[in-house]
Amino acid sequence: MYSAKRQKFTKYFSLSIVPLAALFVIYETVTLPKISILIYLPHIPIVITQKLMIVHWWLTLHDLTQYSEQLLISIFKVKDRHGIAYRRRIWLQISNLSTEIGNATGLSALSYLTTNFVGFLLSMYGILINLNSPGSTNVPILGLILPAIGCAVTIFLKADAAYRATERVGSRFTNKLLQIDQSSLHRSSLNEVSTVLWSCLYIIRDVIFEKKNVFIVLSKSNF
Repeated sequence: MYSAKRQKFTKYFSLSIVPLAALFVIYETVTLPKISILIYLPHIPIVITQKLMIVHWWLTLHDLTQYSEQLLISIFKVKDRHGIAYRRRIWLQISNLSTEIGNATGLSALSYLTTNFVGFLLSMYGILINLNSPGSTNVPILGLILPAIGCAVTIFLKADAAYRATERVGSRFTNKLLQIDQSSLHRSSLNEVSTVLWSCLYIIRDVIFEKKNVFIVLSKSNF
């Protein structure tokens, strides 16, 4: 069940995305007057789709990390073998879910990031051309700065969310497990904790993006 904070964020974002996309088009037509507004009109659904993708990606990975952290907290509160074994199965499912997310969105995310990277390069190229052109005004530069910043921020947010989710589901989870006070556990519980650690280090590879999709693969070599 989604939290009230997330529901409020989704509501306000949904209400504001269309006006923001329209303001972006108006801003571009004012700062780049030589380009017809008819060329910018198709950008409205494109901008909306892009922002929906990045927010969906961020919220999905945010939920994934929250589930992992809540599971880790609950492990510290459990002392019996059956409780630890139950939480180990949940962690395996979370790890598998992270892998499936990477497999399902890898190609689309790669094309999306490539598009933003190319957009950033073209915007910066246009800014440099205007700066070196004698007699040119700063108005076209203002029209190119916003897309350049938007592309750079989008690339950073998407990559940072993938990195944080990979770290929290993988290495951070394992490091916290190593801090469990083993003196308070029975032998059977210790064996179950060892099984969890073995699963973290040797079985599960928490993948947000597989290497073939350019991003991170967490394996035992990363710990």
